[in-house]
Amino acid sequence: MAIELQSLICKCCGSTLDPQTAKNGVIKCPYCTEIFTLAKSVEPEALDAIRIGNHELDICRFDDAFASFNKAARIDPAEPEAYIGMAYATHKVQHIRDAVSNRLQPICHEVSNKVFAQDKNYLRALALATQEQRAQYARQCEEIDYIRKEFFKFQQSGLNYDCFICVKVTDDERTTTDGQKIYTADYKTADELYFHLSGKGYKPFFSEREIGNRTGADYEALILYALYSSECMLVVCGNESYLQTAWVKNEYTRFLKMVADDEKESDSVAIVFSGSPIERLPGRKGKLQGIDMRGVDPYGKITSFVENHTPEAKLKREEAAKRKQRELEEQRKLLEELRSARNNESHRAVKFCALCGAENSDTVKFCGECGGKEFVSSVKEYAELVRKNAEEKARAEYEKRVAASKNTAQTTVVQKESAKPPIPSNPDFDIENGVLKKYNGNGGNVTIPDNVTSIGYKAFYKCDSLTNIIIPNSVTTIEKWAFSGCNSLTSIVIPNSVTSIESHVFYKCSNLTNITIPNSVTTIGPCAFYECSLTSITIPNSVTSIRDGAFSYCSSLTSIVIPNSVTSIRDNAFSYCSSLTSITIPDSVMTIGYNAFAGCSNLSTITMPNSVTNIGYGAFSNCSSLTSIIIPNSVITIDEIVFSYCGSLTNVTIPDSVTSIRDGAFSDCSSLTSITIPNSVTTIGDNAFYNCNKLTSITIPDSVTYIWECAFSKCSSLTSVTMPKTLKKYIKTAFGDEHKHIEFTFTK
Repeated sequence: MAIELQSLICKCCGSTLDPQTAKNGVIKCPYCTEIFTLAKSVEPEALDAIRIGNHELDICRFDDAFASFNKAARIDPAEPEAYIGMAYATHKVQHIRDAVSNRLQPICHEVSNKVFAQDKNYLRALALATQEQRAQYARQCEEIDYIRKEFFKFQQSGLNYDCFICVKVTDDERTTTDGQKIYTADYKTADELYFHLSGKGYKPFFSEREIGNRTGADYEALILYALYSSECMLVVCGNESYLQTAWVKNEYTRFLKMVADDEKESDSVAIVFSGSPIERLPGRKGKLQGIDMRGVDPYGKITSFVENHTPEAKLKREEAAKRKQRELEEQRKLLEELRSARNNESHRAVKFCALCGAENSDTVKFCGECGGKEFVSSVKEYAELVRKNAEEKARAEYEKRVAASKNTAQTTVVQKESAKPPIPSNPDFDIENGVLKKYNGNGGNVTIPDNVTSIGYKAFYKCDSLTNIIIPNSVTTIEKWAFSGCNSLTSIVIPNSVTSIESHVFYKCSNLTNITIPNSVTTIGPCAFYECSLTSITIPNSVTSIRDGAFSYCSSLTSIVIPNSVTSIRDNAFSYCSSLTSITIPDSVMTIGYNAFAGCSNLSTITMPNSVTNIGYGAFSNCSSLTSIIIPNSVITIDEIVFSYCGSLTNVTIPDSVTSIRDGAFSDCSSLTSITIPNSVTTIGDNAFYNCNKLTSITIPDSVTYIWECAFSKCSSLTSVTMPKTLKKYIKTAFGDEHKHIEFTFTK
């Protein structure tokens, strides 16, 4: 990515750059280590055209950008920045800072079979560039073509998304007192929409849920594919200023471009807001559909919006339009035939006998074949008359047989009906085949009838007046969203006849503090207790998996007992349970999922058994009270940002089983004073120990063969490092500007 030397500002981190450090057409930021290429031309008009072209790339005006770079090339044909700019404009490539990797990420606004490495302007730029410039151009080219290849891989895999959720995830302007990121209210709304649509059977795309451990080009490839495959977009926005932020604007701009090109339907974008209406997107004329989360049935409206843009719904509309067109065409042909017949002087009106179908002149009074007196206008009309007569005869015979059978069986039917126990009628409940479909009562204390076997989908949805409920032993299943939003419900006893609590059953029951789950329950679905006020919970030993988001945002939960029947704790299972202080994971658990305990800000101790083989992306991130952790020796990889922003973490034990410490694993652990890296580790990822500013010394074993960029950057207290001599070449990139103050000792 090019930068104007006159500006002296890093486009990635905003730092001031020293022009004296520029060398051979490139300049490197000493803070974020991003490298920029520079124009070497001395022609003022060429430099001005390049500056304008770079600005037009930034705002996605690619045709204008190409024209500006082309102008620069005409003025100075030896300027490589003009040609690389034309290549970016041709392939519609923009560069945006990636907050995860803290570097400028190439963003592709369209995908085609064109290969960037074969672009004539790219090849011309390589021929004119310095060696240092060529290295940067080649790196960008490799990423752009990699994104294209990954896009087609996703396409061939059959992966498809129904809806793209566009949202500002974190507040860039604010952090907590210990430096942790603050999530926006929109993030929480988007998360709820993701689970709602997933529960309805759709495939929504929300980056925080779908991206997982992808970064850089892998991240961009999936984003790009999700934009292309999604039939509609929900822009979640409670603050209109968020619409101007780089990533948010980038996503909806790309989608709107596809709308303008008729690749998406014109009404396929909706804005989801809360209270204050937002009806427009910057750069788009006219109002968009808006859905107010504080309005009437917002989830129903969102579901309808997504459903209306599924391929099936589109196909039905297309078929209906084609059918209408065919009908209009048939009417047109019929009118033409009628006009032609009227204009034909030799035309003689003909009628057909309704009895035998013989052709007769319209002047006769009796059929010459059978003597019939009734006539129809066409053979088709005669055939229809015959068919109707046959149907009426068959229907009469059938009704005659039914009447006869009723007379003979009447006594038996009466006896059978009288043997059945009477079912009491209760207007408070809609019950069909044992399923309680809908509660219509006034709330308070409610007893479900004994003939109910299943509490159906949304049966008590948002019943704010419900305070207590008695569930009979006849009930075996509590279906999705059954008690969701029952804000006055404080406690509930689930009978031991129930085997399944499906997804979102007690979702946002904000005053539910106490619940008893019997041993008969084998399944607790995703988000079943999301944002409840439970203070403690005992999971029965019949449950084998704690599903995605099951207890997420239960901010009053202080303790939980996980039985040794559980083998996996899934994604976001206990995320943002901010009152949870300690937890013991039984030795049956093998997997701890993505963000499983993220944001548990009061979690100070956790015990993990040797059965755990996989700790997912961000599993304990933002656990700001966690002071120490022992990673079991069954773990092979310490995944991305697993312990990032654990500001109180002072001690970590890494076992000999670990071979890789991935990107950001311990980033921003501001209290970490020492850590031992075992001889089994071979790679240390990007930003692995970034901003661990109390880390004073580190020993990197001889087994390590590669240290990625910024692995120990911003470790301001680090003064002593022991490492193998083979890693000397990574000192500047891995330790950043702090390497100047570190004493290095090399072991081999």
